[in-house]
Amino acid sequence: MQYNFVAIEGNIGSGKTSLSKMFSEEFGAKLILEQFADNPFLPKFYKDKKKYAFPLEMSFLAERYQQLSDETSQPDLFSSFIVSDYYVFKSLIFAEITLEQEEFKLYKRLFMMMYNNLVRPDLFVYLYQNTDRLLGNIAKRGREYERNIDANYLKMIHKGYLDFIKKQVGMKILIVDVSRIDFVNNKEDYYKLKEIIIDTEYIEEYTFVSIWKYCRKNSMSLFFFIYLYPNKLLLEKLLIMNRIYYLFVFAFLFSMNAYSQDKTSTAQQNEEVKKENVTAIDKSNYNSWAITLGAGNYYFTGDLFSFGAEDKSFDIGFNLGVSKMFSASMGVEASFMMANANFYPNSFGLNNNDLNGHTETTFYSGNISLVINLTNLIITGRDNAERKWNVNAYPGLGISLHGAKYYDKSGSIVADYSSDQLTRVYSVPVALGLKYRLSKNFDIELRETSTFYNDSNFDGRALADGTSDQSFYTSLSLVWKLGSKERHLDWSNPLDDAYSDVNKLQSQVDGMSTDTDGDGVPDSYDVDNETPTGVMVAGNGKALDSDQDGIPDYKDVDPFTPLGAAVDEYGNEKDSDKDGIGDSSDKEPNSKEGAIVNWQGITVSGASGGIISELIPSVFFKFDSDKLEKGSADKLVVIAKILHNYSDMSVDVVGYADQVGNADYNQKLGERRAQAVVDFLVNTYGVDKSRLNVKTAGADQPLSSSKTYYKNNRRVDFIINQ
Repeated sequence: MQYNFVAIEGNIGSGKTSLSKMFSEEFGAKLILEQFADNPFLPKFYKDKKKYAFPLEMSFLAERYQQLSDETSQPDLFSSFIVSDYYVFKSLIFAEITLEQEEFKLYKRLFMMMYNNLVRPDLFVYLYQNTDRLLGNIAKRGREYERNIDANYLKMIHKGYLDFIKKQVGMKILIVDVSRIDFVNNKEDYYKLKEIIIDTEYIEEYTFVSIWKYCRKNSMSLFFFIYLYPNKLLLEKLLIMNRIYYLFVFAFLFSMNAYSQDKTSTAQQNEEVKKENVTAIDKSNYNSWAITLGAGNYYFTGDLFSFGAEDKSFDIGFNLGVSKMFSASMGVEASFMMANANFYPNSFGLNNNDLNGHTETTFYSGNISLVINLTNLIITGRDNAERKWNVNAYPGLGISLHGAKYYDKSGSIVADYSSDQLTRVYSVPVALGLKYRLSKNFDIELRETSTFYNDSNFDGRALADGTSDQSFYTSLSLVWKLGSKERHLDWSNPLDDAYSDVNKLQSQVDGMSTDTDGDGVPDSYDVDNETPTGVMVAGNGKALDSDQDGIPDYKDVDPFTPLGAAVDEYGNEKDSDKDGIGDSSDKEPNSKEGAIVNWQGITVSGASGGIISELIPSVFFKFDSDKLEKGSADKLVVIAKILHNYSDMSVDVVGYADQVGNADYNQKLGERRAQAVVDFLVNTYGVDKSRLNVKTAGADQPLSSSKTYYKNNRRVDFIINQ
């Protein structure tokens, strides 16, 4: 068995479920059956399609996606392969038929997010049944909710499947017409169908391949077409499966609320989905340490002030800190500060002998503070990769050592608290900082720190009715974020990351649902977004070029030139000597003008100047067809030139058929083919009709009796009457 996953699809009543069960029983394959019978919306839909179409399609999509995800991702050691009676793309096919335009746009966006995460089948089988047969099968199984299905609805479904098939790349697709067989009740028909689907290996080719097989059994015929596309594009999973699933659940619950007018508040549902989608930060992926170095201005208040009534001092301090973030919103910082400060009396102190002087104080301070990232706690909904600003709070505890010298108004030292031992006091620093991100490794921070001391002697004055001292430090610091990771925890918020993921997901969804040129291929996959309307394209959005000559089929006059042949701007194969034989097949590319040539372009003539009939190229036809193909019609240039050069010559135009069909039918088919050639010569090249004799040999004179070469018997030959 060369396939791991076979999906059998078809219209309603085509027999896909029956065939899937038969394959599963015979081969021991793992069976995946669509669970539609228990869907509560299905009977309601067939009674009121407009009202229940959206909830029905959404529920089907959820069930199909979950079932295929689970079943194809779990290997079964006891099964030879997987066979399914549906593939998830049927959801989009049916939805396009049943949903309103705006509903379908929303549905398609959700579908495309999920579709690209599912395993593609190795072989996609489409069972074709004509509409009358489908209606008969539907009536036989007698499902009450299917009684109102009409022929137009079935035809729209069939068209949807064919549109899907045309656009696929990377998946083998087999279309089998089973309209005139009964594989459920006739074993011979089943064995033949099994041979076609299971036992035949189809060689991968990029070009379209059409095979017509004809057999007879109990006056029934079976024919099938095989569409082969290259299995060269294995699309990687684009999105995380769980996140897509929860997004889908949210949309599904929302739609159910809208259609059923459920009074239950959706706020709780949204909150549950939101909780599920919040991604916890893995701290090992982020830097967490930082060193801060800065300087700033100290301003003191107490019994004396940095800015006095008569004198002022702008005192400079320095700070050094080391911080460690434990999460995106919380950390700890150890800091050290030092400064020399000057204190002066205010207007009240000028009239007080105890304060009518000034103080010089040297101090050192060490603090342990919490780091609270307010931005990560409060502000959400932006992409962290783009955010440049952060606001942090720093509440803490500290110890200060200071030594003050108090001078009277004359400049004499009145008190010196620095001569023996520095005074130790406890403090409570509280700060608010604004950070700006410069780069991956550096920030700058503007911070305001207010420190409360449990001592009133910081300014060298400790009056009985004095006030406790307090300092304000305005600093500008450079923050060096240590570590080799791309980002620091200070700039990473779980909610922001979730919003960022949703924004990226939305961008991907928009790219997958936008189709600028309307060719059925989303812009994110379309290599040519300017394809003209109605032009058939490949899975990458590029217009088809069947003969790979660089001219797309919709511009190509001859879309079936030999591979590698040189063509003109219209797709016609170049014919250097104008003898009617393209250069790629011309064995004599420099024939004289007007020379009679054979099908290989070689000049031919009889011993006495007569034309040899056997060297005039035959004209070939497709099976059961009397229509001239472009390549075959080009060969008629040879006989037209002969008749123009030999005005007294007449020709027997003899039509042939292969051995398929009865003798009477083949005789008539040969005659129709000969007549088609005569009509072309008369209408295109102006040959006198009286010089062309229509004859038929049917299948009585085959060139080949081998079925492999039956195609050589479907032809028209020319017999010269000299």
